[in-house]
Amino acid sequence: VAVLVAFFYGVLWPMAKRSLAYTQNCNNVVCDLNTYNRSKGNIKCQYYDKDGNATGKEVTCPWKG
Repeated sequence: VAVLVAFFYGVLWPMAKRSLAYTQNCNNVVCDLNTYNRSKGNIKCQYYDKDGNATGKEVTCPWKG
């Protein structure tokens, strides 16, 4: 059991945590349809504040159609 727990927290949990953070980041951005890359299946997105000003750096997210 200890080996399984160590494997989970050492390997699987960091991968799951990165995936969750990536998904959360892509849920909080506005994407520009003109940047859709059909061959890679992704789109460039940007964070915006409540006044509509771009903040932070651009992120690449998977295209969800």
